[in-house]
Amino acid sequence: MAKVRAFVAIELDDNLKTTLADAQRRLAKATDLPVRWVRPESIHLTLQFLGDVGEERLDDIMQALAQATESSPLFSIGLGEFGAFPSLKRARVLWVRVAGDASALQSIRGRIAHSLTRVGFPMGNRAFQAHLTLGRMRGAPLAVPSEAIDAVRVADPTQEPHQHVTHVSLMRSQLKPDGAVHTRLCFLQLGTRLSE
Repeated sequence: MAKVRAFVAIELDDNLKTTLADAQRRLAKATDLPVRWVRPESIHLTLQFLGDVGEERLDDIMQALAQATESSPLFSIGLGEFGAFPSLKRARVLWVRVAGDASALQSIRGRIAHSLTRVGFPMGNRAFQAHLTLGRMRGAPLAVPSEAIDAVRVADPTQEPHQHVTHVSLMRSQLKPDGAVHTRLCFLQLGTRLSE
């Protein structure tokens, strides 16, 4: 059976993608760190990574997601501070924290994780850290210089664009030499049944 590299995500609107692309440009200008930047159109908020799954399992996954989302309320997300994994002193991944309605975001993520356990996807041990990946270091982890941090620091988060979250998406990820390409398999409207 064919396999699909799949994940569940909140797709970003154009307003947030434009802001994040600007942050990437400012970061690149402020430093010469060897970063492989994520294409702005591919930046998303991962709720759960599923890995390689057989195509025959997709219907069960969609039904589990529909159960998790059908009574979930709409909420909003925005952009928080800049950071890195595992730390700014030993950065491998550069990101922006997701701000907004943290309790609603944790709730929908928990509901999705719980529903997916019923179709064979364990919840895992890592705590959920809502973030948007801007880029990944090429090679060994490096310290992010203070001028780069200052370049993307949000002076007033209330002025940053916010997005109303109305649905979550089941996505396919295809790894290519110049970066992953993401395709939506279906979206699940919050508060309603499965939509194609």
